[in-house]
Amino acid sequence: MKKLVLSLTTFVAILCGIKGAAWQVGILGNFVNNPNDGFTCSYAECRKSGGGPRLFHVRCTKNATTYDCVYRGQPHSCSAYNQGHQVQFYQGLAKKAGKGRPNACSYFKLFDDNVCPMVPFQKVIPDPGNIHMQYRSPAHPFCTDDNANDDNIACPAPEVLAATAVTGSANQCVAQWLVLLFFSLFWE
Repeated sequence: MKKLVLSLTTFVAILCGIKGAAWQVGILGNFVNNPNDGFTCSYAECRKSGGGPRLFHVRCTKNATTYDCVYRGQPHSCSAYNQGHQVQFYQGLAKKAGKGRPNACSYFKLFDDNVCPMVPFQKVIPDPGNIHMQYRSPAHPFCTDDNANDDNIACPAPEVLAATAVTGSANQCVAQWLVLLFFSLFWE
């Protein structure tokens, strides 16, 4: 029985806990309106295959000094985005982040005012819980952050997980809880 439980547990963990693909650089652009700090900024859309979440990675440079931040959102809920307006969407985020701001990472949440005004992008790097740290310096290369990856999420308690739709990164939490459940029930 122990071998069966261990085999089943291993199978479930492998099936549900496979790491996702790395973030890939999608759309690249430069800020038209740079922030008031004198830095020149650019951005990249970071994506994985399919219609999942996207990252908006901002990088700014002035002489040898760099800083960056990363926002995360789900633009596929917007029909204009899905109908070929991705470039305009990311240009809108860059315009919002740079125009008249003390730095390009001063917002904790970004919205594009024109293409998809109801689609928020929430800052994920640096930690939005640290209100005194608006950006990270030195900047990382575009789309290389494991911290913004679905694979590195903290799993909620089983009752919280059960109350949500199980998609994307939540599958890994389900696998973790199943492994714990099988071991706790059958392994004595």
